[in-house]
Amino acid sequence: MLDEARRFLSLPRPEPAQHIAPAPAGSPESARRLFAMGQPIRGTLVESYLRARGIGDLRCLPALRFHPRCFHRTIENGPCETWPALLAAVTDRDGTITGLHRTWLARDGTDKAPLATPRRAMGQLLGNGVRFGEPADVL
Repeated sequence: MLDEARRFLSLPRPEPAQHIAPAPAGSPESARRLFAMGQPIRGTLVESYLRARGIGDLRCLPALRFHPRCFHRTIENGPCETWPALLAAVTDRDGTITGLHRTWLARDGTDKAPLATPRRAMGQLLGNGVRFGEPADVL
């Protein structure tokens, strides 16, 4: 049926999907991929969460993203749950993402999720940080 529709519309056959190897859990590559899956915070639960914490100016926060269903495990090899999450990119001085902070949120965005560990980090954090505002010149 799809082939017939493609012929009718004169569309080419899609390229076969390329297999992307999984990144090692907790690696900088895994952090970059998760951050890329996030969406801007405007109009999301992250915006609600930050406003509830008294953070009102949300204009220049490119280091923050929202993931509506971020995986969380309470214990290693335990069952996996999904919760909305605030993602904060950890970068080096050149702006390369080296890690990620995740804060799982309550489903209404008013507070952190009711989990034993609602905040976790992954990747290479030492010597790097979450940068807010306009990029500053490196000293």
